[in-house]
Amino acid sequence: MGGFVNALTAGDLDKAKSLLAPTYKGYGPSPLDSTTSEKTISSWKESNKIQLNRKVSFVSQTFRVLSGNLKGNWVSIWGDYSFTQDGKNVSFPYQYTARVTDGKIDIDRIYYDRMYILQTLGYKVTPPEMEKK
Repeated sequence: MGGFVNALTAGDLDKAKSLLAPTYKGYGPSPLDSTTSEKTISSWKESNKIQLNRKVSFVSQTFRVLSGNLKGNWVSIWGDYSFTQDGKNVSFPYQYTARVTDGKIDIDRIYYDRMYILQTLGYKVTPPEMEKK
């Protein structure tokens, strides 16, 4: 799946899409996030317009789950991703795990700290106003 991650980072979205199964479903980084192949590629198209100097590094490991609803061949990647946006350098670790069926990713999950990225880009978190009693 390093080929998928490298294709996304390089902006080769046709290659990245070719590595996703028609039934692909992606999850993360939050528990409520889910995506399809079309949404994933569309999101990277938008990111590629504003992110410069994209770089990725990682190590990977394969493993097989023998039974249950997660049965199959899996690839786990642990890496770092960096880019420049609006003159700000952003670098963060991520963890990505994907199940591969017939040479295509059919399900995956990614974890990274979205809040850190937004704060690095200058976003502020504003707590809700407290009700006065």
